Amino acid sequence: MSQELSGEQKADLECLSKELFGMDLAKRVAGHLKKNGAIAYNHRDYCGTGLFFQGGQYMHTFVDDGHPVVYRAQEKGWAFHDVYKFIGWLAEQSDYSLSMYDNPGVFNNQTITRKRLEDALSKETM
Repeated sequence: MSQELSGEQKADLECLSKELFGMDLAKRVAGHLKKNGAIAYNHRDYCGTGLFFQGGQYMHTFVDDGHPVVYRAQEKGWAFHDVYKFIGWLAEQSDYSLSMYDNPGVFNNQTITRKRLEDALSKETM
């Protein structure tokens, strides 16, 4: 089984934004997670990736049936007990870096993007 992106996926990857999310967005997302618990899709089976505040930790992880796959966050180093470490990590991410480009089976499939983050934050202010 190949772990390399297809030609089409590689072309899609090059079109994704490498603009870092930045500290302002990361801080607002951390506040949203603390208040609301998650930015994640909730439907049957694979739901992409999401951000969570659960059990005293902030996580970026895979989502299955609307629930975080906690052990994946921990084994990938995507679980943070310190909000400032989470904010620092998220500020350095981009659509490109969170596209799951190392996994062709889930590449760019319901992943965290700037648009998803901004959409979640805008719903909070409505």
